[in-house]
Amino acid sequence: MLLTIQAYIDDSGTKGTHPIFSLAGFIGRAEQWAEFSNAWQTQLTGSPSIRYLKMADAAKLNGQFRFWKPGERDDKLKGFSEIIKRYTPQKAIHATIDLGAFEKHMAPHLHGPMSDPYFIGCHAILAGVGHEVLDSGLSGELEVIFDEQLIFGP
Repeated sequence: MLLTIQAYIDDSGTKGTHPIFSLAGFIGRAEQWAEFSNAWQTQLTGSPSIRYLKMADAAKLNGQFRFWKPGERDDKLKGFSEIIKRYTPQKAIHATIDLGAFEKHMAPHLHGPMSDPYFIGCHAILAGVGHEVLDSGLSGELEVIFDEQLIFGP
């Protein structure tokens, strides 16, 4: 059974290497996401195939893009871009945190997981997705999918 609304969220930026941390993603109807996923999978497996898309690897020709020529990479990325344009989501959402300001002004006053910008951003995203769904007037279930965070565990 498909859910009414789904949001897919990914992160960018880490303490010590980037000035900001951001969680961002898209909110859309489950049926649209199913069509998007099928098209995305077709693009992944199309020649030359990759198992997943990680833009940092594409930019540096590492990981799945190791041994690729820049033109091959660009063609593959254009295909993914066309899929995103074809299946425009209902809404985009983001939570962006200035890591320097967070470490200086907030982290010293927070304890446990809340002292990590990922968890603050996660709560902001959850609240924002909830508000977007309520404002849309849609009823039904909501599912929010975050990218796996290996450093935090399951």
